[in-house]
Amino acid sequence: MRYLNETESIEEKIYEKLFKDYPKTRPKKDSFKPVIVEVGLSILQIFDLNEQTQTFTTTCKIVVSWLDDYLGWNITQTGPVYTLQIKGRNIWLPDIVITNSAAKMDQRSAWESSDVQITYQGSIFWLIGGKLQTFCQLDMTYFPFDHQLCLITLGTWSHSTRTLILKNLSSTVDLSFMEENGGWVILWTRVEPTIFPASRFELTSTVSYLFCLKRRTSYHMINIIVPCVVISILAALGFLIPSEAGEKISYGITVLLSFTVFQLKLADSIPESSLSTPILY
Repeated sequence: MRYLNETESIEEKIYEKLFKDYPKTRPKKDSFKPVIVEVGLSILQIFDLNEQTQTFTTTCKIVVSWLDDYLGWNITQTGPVYTLQIKGRNIWLPDIVITNSAAKMDQRSAWESSDVQITYQGSIFWLIGGKLQTFCQLDMTYFPFDHQLCLITLGTWSHSTRTLILKNLSSTVDLSFMEENGGWVILWTRVEPTIFPASRFELTSTVSYLFCLKRRTSYHMINIIVPCVVISILAALGFLIPSEAGEKISYGITVLLSFTVFQLKLADSIPESSLSTPILY
């Protein structure tokens, strides 16, 4: 108990010393050098890939790391306190946004209320995330045996590469904690850091996370493929009914109505787009 009290007392002293004259500005003493911000993405759950709205909804964890020149302490003078946990709103934070977001961009206030971890070397680790919804243009040509490519892009609104550069922490997305999804399987992921013109004189940086998703077909085989095959067989059998039987026309109309109902059901599950139409449709 005494050791814990001493540690808490040391942390309070470190906090007071660090933030006594802390400038809540860009954390670089050399104003000509950009802040290097590294980001990493971990997928916890695929919530939905909606064909109608063409949106990709996931539960994610984002690790953001950078070096703050104004934060850090000498452990030989302070004692064995290697990290400090504080509220993010108390220090400078990079304005990380989901640039292809399909939802309201109001995550900033929630992210600022989360804690950041400061190491004695001045490294900052900021763990943010939650439920993210991004646009994803779907190619439904081979539905339900389709593969889709979706992006989650992290960027910044107010910084050019002169003041801030985004880099990736790893070359892949962390899937080690992801829950299995009943509709989709992630085949592979790729991380693509990009620098592109933001205006005539400025460049900006982004980090894009690319997902290749494969649709699970069991549900669609039972509810789409099998009914389609059965209706096709029934339509062909109509030619075997003798004309004098008197039921050929009513049988054909019944099959046609079945096909119409099936087509309406199929239309409800695909996007209203002329860019790609399923072969089955």
